[in-house]
Amino acid sequence: MTVESCPIDVDLHRDHWLALRKPLITASEVSAVFGEEGKNPFMTALDLYLAKIHGPKQFDDDATMRGRHLEAAALSHTREDRPNWQIKNCDNFYRDRLIGIGATPDSVNCHGEPVEFKCPFEPTFYEKWTDQPPIHNQLQALVQAMLMDAPRAWLVAYIVTTFKVSLHTYEVPRHPAAEKQIMDGVTAFWQRIKDGNPPPAQYGRDTEALSMLYPRDDGSAVDLTGDNRLPDLLARRVSITTKMRELTQEKQTIDDELRDKLGEAEEGTLPGWRLTWKTEIRKEKLFTPSSSTRVLRVSDRRKKEGLT
Repeated sequence: MTVESCPIDVDLHRDHWLALRKPLITASEVSAVFGEEGKNPFMTALDLYLAKIHGPKQFDDDATMRGRHLEAAALSHTREDRPNWQIKNCDNFYRDRLIGIGATPDSVNCHGEPVEFKCPFEPTFYEKWTDQPPIHNQLQALVQAMLMDAPRAWLVAYIVTTFKVSLHTYEVPRHPAAEKQIMDGVTAFWQRIKDGNPPPAQYGRDTEALSMLYPRDDGSAVDLTGDNRLPDLLARRVSITTKMRELTQEKQTIDDELRDKLGEAEEGTLPGWRLTWKTEIRKEKLFTPSSSTRVLRVSDRRKKEGLT
């Protein structure tokens, strides 16, 4: 490998940092290269393909902002937990332009080993991190160690709940066979982009990506007669559509009965349930006058009240 280290202040030069990342598959993206096997919960292979052609989508949802702001607390907690590490922020971007891969570790310890912080929600941690970190996080850490030529990487899960915080540290040792798969996978992915050969879509996850891949029709017709899978899919779709229509009507019937039972009351209570039919005011907009409407809401409290 031919790795370069580029000093960068991510906070002050975020645009520069994003520009460095675009022509590379970064450590956080590597798992998407492997499609469903990579188990990346945030990005599919087709998402990644389109991001490298058109540029990444720039957004900050609540979970992303939460993780970014908690990173400083996780670093402080880790310094107390492992004072011998002499851990510090990593201000370098590592890249191998020949292969087309890069990484920006969160921190580095005194042994030159990358330390990556994750701040999963407590239920997610106990569901996904019980035996070991999720595979997409392990691949991210492994790429960082590989590019830094470190003997291992570390993943730190920082869990914040109402009454406590906890720190869970995992070692991610180097794995030559996995590293070869990563490099081969990244090389093959860039070849896909060069050839204009998009990866297979993950149906159910790639709705938006498919719309971006095929933004408009060309006026042609395609003969699907030989596709033996389609008749069953289409029959299933009709069945689902019919059931949805029937269930929607049944729900409407139930909701009407609930409205009738609530009458003028704002709220109705009974063991395991909470019903509200509140009047909500919609503010005046440019071409729309203010208005009021009653909104029916049903809260299932059976589990919380120990009734299930």
